[in-house]
Amino acid sequence: MKISYISQRLLAATWLVCASSLVVAANPGFTMKAPTKDTNPQVQIIGGRKADPAQWPATFVFANPAGGGCTSTAVGERTIITAAHCIPNGATGIVEVGNRQIQVVCTHHPVYRTTTGGQPDWEAQASPDFALCSLAESMPGGQFENIDSKGAGIVLNREVHLLGFGCNQPNGVDGAFGVLFEGDAPIIAVPAPPNYYTYTNGVAVCYGDSGGGAYQFQGIGTARRLLVAINSRGNISTLSLLSTTKESGFISWATTWAQANNTRICGIHNDAKGCRPL
Repeated sequence: MKISYISQRLLAATWLVCASSLVVAANPGFTMKAPTKDTNPQVQIIGGRKADPAQWPATFVFANPAGGGCTSTAVGERTIITAAHCIPNGATGIVEVGNRQIQVVCTHHPVYRTTTGGQPDWEAQASPDFALCSLAESMPGGQFENIDSKGAGIVLNREVHLLGFGCNQPNGVDGAFGVLFEGDAPIIAVPAPPNYYTYTNGVAVCYGDSGGGAYQFQGIGTARRLLVAINSRGNISTLSLLSTTKESGFISWATTWAQANNTRICGIHNDAKGCRPL
């Protein structure tokens, strides 16, 4: 798959959408939802392969009225995570789960930096590119992904598994947004506080992959896995920068946010429900 992963600089021009069952508003700012099965027989994807959405039931795609798109992930019965640059702070929308629509509101990490013009500050590499979205009611089904709060696997040369709905060509103009892709890329640089970024090379994020999860598998196969980072930016070719969840500045904020929203997050709270078994 060419999980050509998103360059934040380029993504700044387009607001992306999350997948989930959120805010039921007359004119929701975005709608997050599970993808329909891709029936396109074309399988020649640069750098990776098409993913089976059934293997990633907590992964959502979303778009806003401006036409931009992003990827997001359910990490609890009432919690979705995506990239802050995908969506305005305080944005409300809906998450579609089956035949239900659930109200949702998204909040940026408080240290996420933007310029006075409201566009992301791409030079502020310490900026934690995270948004957490709180649902008004619980999503059914379970199998929510577990956030990595320890970071034991964030080491040089170890591979991470990138996932997203973005484009699959280095120049990002293939128009493939909405089809789920996956691929593996080795870590070439690890976060050094206050920088939140893990760098990978090879299979890369592209427009529309922003907000998607980067995973490490726990043992043989893909069933046991941890969400170790969120797709943030890249060069739309080979390099990806991933906002890393194990950083204390994310974990402490996520814990406080969950308490304020009376919810639990898989991988952070032992009493979180519906989490994928590890």
